[in-house]
Formats: sequence, C-alpha cells, structure tokens
Amino acid sequence: MVADKGSEDLTHFGVKITHSQLWLRPEDYGQSPADVKLVTEAGTLAVSRFMQVMGPRMMSMGRTQEKMLLKMFEEKAVVSKMESLLKEKEDIVSSLTATIETKEYESNVFKNRMENLEKQLNEQRVLFESKVAGLEVDLKEKIEQGYEMVCSRI
Repeated sequence: MVADKGSEDLTHFGVKITHSQLWLRPEDYGQSPADVKLVTEAGTLAVSRFMQVMGPRMMSMGRTQEKMLLKMFEEKAVVSKMESLLKEKEDIVSSLTATIETKEYESNVFKNRMENLEKQLNEQRVLFESKVAGLEVDLKEKIEQGYEMVCSRI
C-alpha cells in the first residue's frame, strides 16, 4: 500500500482506500466497518443463517478445488509417465530404423556381390564351353587322324 500525498488515504493496487475503511482497533481485529454495518442492518439472525449456508458451500468449493488439483496432479503424473513411455518407444523405433537401414545396406552389398559372382560365373561358363567346344573339335580331328592312320596301315 502506498500513501497518497499528505492525506491519510491509501492506494492499494490502484484502488483508493479511505482511512475509515481500515481496521482500526485491536478489539475489532478482522472486522471492517462495512461488515459491521451489514451485520447491524441485516441483523444477526440473517447473517448467521447466511453463514450457515455459506460455510458448507465454501467447504464444498474448497473440497472441489482440492479434488481438481489432485486430479490435475494425477493427470500431470500420467502425462509425465506417458511422455517417458513415448520417449522410450521413439528410442526403440529409432534403434530399429537404424538396424533396418543397416540390414538393407548389408543386403544391397550381398546382392551386388551375388550379381558380380553370377556375372563372373557366366563368363567362366562361356569360357569353359568354348574350351570344351575347342577340345571336342581337336578330339574329332585326332580321332579322324588316328582312323586315317589305322586305315592307311591296313
């Protein structure tokens, strides 16, 4: 509270409070002049009944607020746990994705090696078949030469 220039009025959060609105005497501790005036005008019976209604209502509101706060804290705990589970799942997915990428790379490497080996095998097969064909021709020639030699001696 800040005192205005030279007066006994105070300003609190932009609201001007006069000296008569403050609680003045120790025996009136906790009473404001406006509350005292309300009690005297409405009567103690009306205020007592009002307080009998307001007391349980305030208790109910307090308990409702407490339950809401407990629920909010529980929800925060659930959200926190879910976030940690989500992070674990993301880590697992990331790890599995990396493993899959590694396996795909290895698969591609083996596939390329297989293609190269098949290519070399086909080249060797063609070379072998040409050598076999050449040897068959040589063998036929040798057999013919041998047959001619045998026939010429007879």
